[in-house]
Amino acid sequence: MESLPLRVGVIGLEHLHVLEMVNGLVEAGAETVCHTGADAYSDLYAGWRTDSEERTHADIVADDSLDLIVLAGIPSERADHAIAALEAGRHVLAAKPAVTTRAQLDRVDAAARASQRRWWVFFSERWCNRAISKAVELVHAGAIGELVAISGSAPHRLNAAERPEWFRDPDRGGSVLVDLAAHQADQLLALAGPGTVEVLAASMLATAASPWPGFFDVGRMSLRHRSVNDARTGTDVNGAGTDAGAGAHAGTDAGTGAGAATERVVLSDHHVDWLTPDGLPTWGDVRLSVTGTAGAIEVRSNLDIAGAPGAEHLFLVDGTDTRRVDCSGVAVDWASRLIADVRANDRVHGQANPDRAPDPDSSASTDSGNDTLCAHEHTVEACAITLRA
Repeated sequence: MESLPLRVGVIGLEHLHVLEMVNGLVEAGAETVCHTGADAYSDLYAGWRTDSEERTHADIVADDSLDLIVLAGIPSERADHAIAALEAGRHVLAAKPAVTTRAQLDRVDAAARASQRRWWVFFSERWCNRAISKAVELVHAGAIGELVAISGSAPHRLNAAERPEWFRDPDRGGSVLVDLAAHQADQLLALAGPGTVEVLAASMLATAASPWPGFFDVGRMSLRHRSVNDARTGTDVNGAGTDAGAGAHAGTDAGTGAGAATERVVLSDHHVDWLTPDGLPTWGDVRLSVTGTAGAIEVRSNLDIAGAPGAEHLFLVDGTDTRRVDCSGVAVDWASRLIADVRANDRVHGQANPDRAPDPDSSASTDSGNDTLCAHEHTVEACAITLRA
């Protein structure tokens, strides 16, 4: 039986990220089937995806031919839609913020585990940016020695006149940290790997530029990531990612004697804001600085101010020299990896679409459905960090 394309339904079109998510999936071979109406971008979407049929939320969730539901509605409503989809046997890809409270996160986590379906958050600042992806690859390859510290900054343009009413309400849209800093938490975990993360300090500020009373347009958080390496096996032995107590310094012994486990600590500081000025020729200026024991990496995701043209700039300093690293050959393959993970998961846990043939070409592991794109625990912890902050 020939393998069918991944069938996608969309619930909620309140943020333009939905176009980026669906476009990536379509380019990877997915098929758009249906979407909800009466949202901010429903007409735009329907004019673009003419093969997609307008339906109600309930009808989309109930369609057993669908493999994946994409969520980009009002943030405070995304958790309930995700739970309904997961319980119906669908996989879910949600725009961030995918949840706005810890209670929502716990319910979504439980639904994903009980249904044995996958729940992803669209971490586009890493998944869709070659320079940040390359930085993660270089750190894991040991290009700057042992990871010590991370500094991330993500100024965004507010465009206040174009924002919907729900955006200004933190209970519905999420705070500046829950919204924008989700990407920062994702990048910390991608660089440092599994571990426990302690929020050392966090604050938000409503500046004089804030257009609405009580709207925080600046957020900062300082984090400590702690992981334990078993020197005998070379593997990490880490907790579930909850708030840790007072941590040790990097490289201190967590035991005694030869081959004792060692603890690694990575410090990170993150800044997000809605203050990007109109003079910048793009929506924001995402930056990432990574410090290791033998070098450093700096990424300018959107542009090199007054420097080289284009986006996705990466600079590397090590014991040999300082150089710009070409990232043009890095694959932006998040969608194909997501599809492979869906198919691997369905081979293990069954599939909602009975007409789909198993994909014999996927080499993904099938022990838990698969994590070639992003582990479920990573997604949950990235959301939890900003909620704790």
